[in-house]
Amino acid sequence: MESLSVEAYQGRLPALILLVVYIAAVVILLPRELRFLRDVQNTTTRRIFIVQDLFIQVCILGVLIPAVLMKGVNDSNNELLGLLLMLSMTGLWLCVVWTGWSRWVYTCRILSDGSKRSADELRRIQELLKRKGIETDEIEDADA
Repeated sequence: MESLSVEAYQGRLPALILLVVYIAAVVILLPRELRFLRDVQNTTTRRIFIVQDLFIQVCILGVLIPAVLMKGVNDSNNELLGLLLMLSMTGLWLCVVWTGWSRWVYTCRILSDGSKRSADELRRIQELLKRKGIETDEIEDADA
């Protein structure tokens, strides 16, 4: 068991660097994320996305902060910090999968709605052109 003890925890500096990079990424990407959330039409979907974002942020901090605070393997508080680290990492991966899936479905729904609107507009334009006697053979509906 003595072979597992570490005199100096080597993960503090990389975790601290990752924490600084994380904070910089949050500062840079926050306006873009807020703009995306503002553009989501459905309030239920917007709330789900906000919960997902908050959960991801808490899990990232739950991974980085214990890694910065740890002092070595043989300290008594490392059991609690290690448990927090593992739970945060598990929660982070679960939420990343959930977030990725839900945003992919949302994007597919938006693209499908746009495609339907485009097809309807194309049909309307073709009808107007036919009424004016203009042949529209070269304009085809991609969804037909």
